[in-house]
Amino acid sequence: MPELEELAERIRSALASLPALASAPIGVVKLHGSLTEQIITSPRQAAVARAIATLADDLGIVAVAKAVESAPQAAMLYELGYQQGMAFHYAVPQPARAIPLFLANEALLTPL
Repeated sequence: MPELEELAERIRSALASLPALASAPIGVVKLHGSLTEQIITSPRQAAVARAIATLADDLGIVAVAKAVESAPQAAMLYELGYQQGMAFHYAVPQPARAIPLFLANEALLTPL
């Protein structure tokens, strides 16, 4: 039962932070990769992701999905309300000197 008590405390702490979110000077919220990974197979994960995107939209905050690894994930996240995504579906890590060339290739810069 200690695991459940720890989980309950983490949830209480997270819920206590929500009122501060309404007045916090933030412009971006990122969906944790663990939610993105199971977005296709878990309706519960999709529900959480949708709620985060909706809250972000209502607060005027950009919602970014992390760990987007496939086109089906990207499509679902777009449908859930994510304006941006990041991870290997879009590009592999590159040295800094390669970034200008990457950005110059508009075909690679597709929205979610």
